Amino acid sequence: MMRLNIPFSKVAVALVLVATIACGFGLASITRASADPSALYTDDQAQDGLNAYETNCAMCHGANMEGVSAPTLLGSTFTSHYETVGDLMQFISQNMPMDNPGGLSHKDYVDILAYILLKNGWSSGKHALTFKNANASKAPFADAQ
Repeated sequence: MMRLNIPFSKVAVALVLVATIACGFGLASITRASADPSALYTDDQAQDGLNAYETNCAMCHGANMEGVSAPTLLGSTFTSHYETVGDLMQFISQNMPMDNPGGLSHKDYVDILAYILLKNGWSSGKHALTFKNANASKAPFADAQ
């Protein structure tokens, strides 16, 4: 067996350094893993979405998204129709409102999407959702509850 001639204190310092670095990487990955991936929108967007929803959507989808002359926008009956958040965004921005498809501003569409996500149990976050990011989102659209 080969014996290294390294003083014990240098080995101890090296081990502490390696352990500290490893812990730092571990904490970083825990922080990333605990960040809510469904936090795609801000509270302000959802509030603005409520206003845009009441003006443009409630007459067909109901004041509480329960569905009136159009389907409900809540729960698995609704969420099962779209694979991703981007799929939903593309659908609503191209097909809604029924009497004016694609006629709302990008901001209104994003805000309405934020409100729909809120009502389906998605958490808000610190970063505003953009029209481009909403359309490109690959976040699985499933009932978050």
